[in-house]
Amino acid sequence: MLMSTVAGLGLNTALIRFYFQHANDRSRQQCYVSTLLRFSIGVATTGLTVAFVLGMLVPNFFRSQLKVAFFPYLALALSAAAATQITEFRLGLYQAEQQPQKFSRLALFSFLLTASGAIAFVVIGRMGAAGLLWGKLAGAACTACIAMWLLRDWWSAGWDGHNLRESLRFGLPLVPHQILALGLVAADRFILSHYRDLNEVGVYSIAYTMGMVMYMFTAAIGLAWGPMFYDLANQGESGRKAISDASQKLIAMLTLIACAGVLIAQPFTNWFLDARYAAAASLAPWIIASYLMHAFSSLFQQALLQAKRTASFAWVTALAFALNIILNLTWIPSRGMYGAAYATLAAYAIQALIMYLVAQAVFPLSYGVLRMARWLTLLACLVALSQMKIALDKPLMLALRLSLLALLALFAVQLRTGFARRKFSV
Repeated sequence: MLMSTVAGLGLNTALIRFYFQHANDRSRQQCYVSTLLRFSIGVATTGLTVAFVLGMLVPNFFRSQLKVAFFPYLALALSAAAATQITEFRLGLYQAEQQPQKFSRLALFSFLLTASGAIAFVVIGRMGAAGLLWGKLAGAACTACIAMWLLRDWWSAGWDGHNLRESLRFGLPLVPHQILALGLVAADRFILSHYRDLNEVGVYSIAYTMGMVMYMFTAAIGLAWGPMFYDLANQGESGRKAISDASQKLIAMLTLIACAGVLIAQPFTNWFLDARYAAAASLAPWIIASYLMHAFSSLFQQALLQAKRTASFAWVTALAFALNIILNLTWIPSRGMYGAAYATLAAYAIQALIMYLVAQAVFPLSYGVLRMARWLTLLACLVALSQMKIALDKPLMLALRLSLLALLALFAVQLRTGFARRKFSV
């Protein structure tokens, strides 16, 4: 993951942003994509070569510091990451072209090839951990070959050094932001394992996994919204108004999804998990709320990307990361896994708030702050309810949950109708 983040140089995000900048000049657009494609593959190849040279020159460093031999383990993992870069480029281009069917087919094909490789080397070949990595590499390499063939029309459209330099200025500040974002996700588990036993870490991890289902929805919506945002932003004042209207509905939709997640967390835990993980039911709502804040932050980020103010990303995420570490160290010793959940929510909420303020300063939009506050109040009430003893009253809570889910579904249908009237498709 670190290799992909650093070697990517933030260029996948730049690809989508600048694709729309050249939307009115097809030949220049093709030249830009061709330049970025060849440069990205060159960077990934160079990075992999340097890593292999280091692996051969200082093999003991990896054994002593990472406790893993470079050959075959790290070599296989890094090779798979490099091959995945080509697939990610083709997926990013499908995203920019707003072709979700082709995007999903290639992503599904990548998954099937990787899974088949893992089964072949681990289950049939019985090669253990090395077999899993060989399977990942085989799947990534096959998918990369397919992606290169799908990119065949973009290879020879020329070279645009000026826009490449502009893309690097745009993308490089995103690299520390992405690395810090990875740390923001993982830090609480490391600190929790230092102060508490692994049973508590396990319960928290289960709750975190349940809460991350929220991220599946927000990520899918984000993939569709990014290209639509840039397309509308190029349409002047009318486009900006359309962005504001759509953003307000996206905020409502995301909050409804989070509310539904909070409502079903308890029954899901009771029905599908062992009784030893019962505490995850009261933890998951905090994680769901955290990922809603993360979704809001991503929504506000689009304005900064449109304004090409990516330098703001790193310091905002660094501030959220530092706050997360401080709060984890403060709350985990006394509150354990609940302290970790509270710290996660606080860090993502602060990140979303600062991202909103910074974005409004450079590309102001109307997000309907009072309406957003009402939606968040509803979510806060449901999270508070999930922490009360009444949440354990199964007959009462079942009726309440069904009633609330029915109301949320009604609101969701109304929102979907609103999107359809404005010809938005998420």
